[in-house]
Amino acid sequence: MDLLDRKFAVCFSHLDADRNGAVERSDIDRLAERLPARFGVPADAPQARAYRDGLIRFWEAVSSECDTDADGRITAEEYIRGMRAAIANPAKLEDGFRAMAEASVRLIDTDGDDRISREEFIGSGDAFGVRRDEAEESFRLLDTDRDGHITTDELREAISQYYTGTDPDAPGNFLFGRAWESVAA
Repeated sequence: MDLLDRKFAVCFSHLDADRNGAVERSDIDRLAERLPARFGVPADAPQARAYRDGLIRFWEAVSSECDTDADGRITAEEYIRGMRAAIANPAKLEDGFRAMAEASVRLIDTDGDDRISREEFIGSGDAFGVRRDEAEESFRLLDTDRDGHITTDELREAISQYYTGTDPDAPGNFLFGRAWESVAA
């Protein structure tokens, strides 16, 4: 597996919320509940709805490429193949990346300053199983202007680098910590 495939494998493991080896719409719904719950945000709160809508928009931007047998289930192999096909059209993905970044900032930003602080970011990493030390490193790398916060633009760039980048040193590779490094090459 090359770098992109390893990052896609990590993402697949995050999406497969019920751990049944396939991603289905029910997994996306579970994910849409998990992060808001981590921050104590009620499911009907505007930022939880925006996160859910952003996650669904992101999913729709890539799922049409992935479910090649149209069975409503996407295996890891289908996901990796589909993501490789999807990155051939970055404009299509960028809309999904922007939607996810905007929705994530609205949800993770608990103090209402429209950006993510170090502690807010570390808390969000916990929802994805990212160890605190890795989340701290990720925050340092993703805060590209070094102002102590991650903006929507910085997060969108990180998401884009994670899903499309082949430079192993790009900050976006560390969006979910170093998890991709442990995936068999």
